[in-house]
Amino acid sequence: MRETKKITLPSGAELSVRAYLTAREVRELRLTKEKLMSFSVNIETGKPVLSDVNMASVQKEEEDCLIRFAVESYGGNTEAVLEALLDAPAGDFEAALAEARKLLDSPKGAK
Repeated sequence: MRETKKITLPSGAELSVRAYLTAREVRELRLTKEKLMSFSVNIETGKPVLSDVNMASVQKEEEDCLIRFAVESYGGNTEAVLEALLDAPAGDFEAALAEARKLLDSPKGAK
C-alpha cells in the first residue's frame, strides 16, 4: 500500500492523496489523450496530422483518470471517490485536482 498525504479541503472535508503515481498510471494518463484524438498522415510529408479532437472530452477524461489514480479517499470514503468529488462543492474538486496534478509535476522517481 502506498503512502498517502492528508489535506483539508475548502469545505473542511479531508482528502487522502497518494504520495506518488506509478509508472503504469502515468502511462495510462498519457495514453488517455491520444485515445481521444484522431490523426491522419499527410501524404506529401508522411507526418501525422491531428485531424479531430474534442478538447473538452480530452480534459474531462484526463481529469477523471488523474483523480481516480491520485486520490485514495474523500471525506473518509474510499468508494466512488470521483463521483463524490463531482457532487461536492466546486472548491473541493478544484483543490483535489490541484493536489493530484502536483504528482505529475514532481521529479521523476520522487515519492
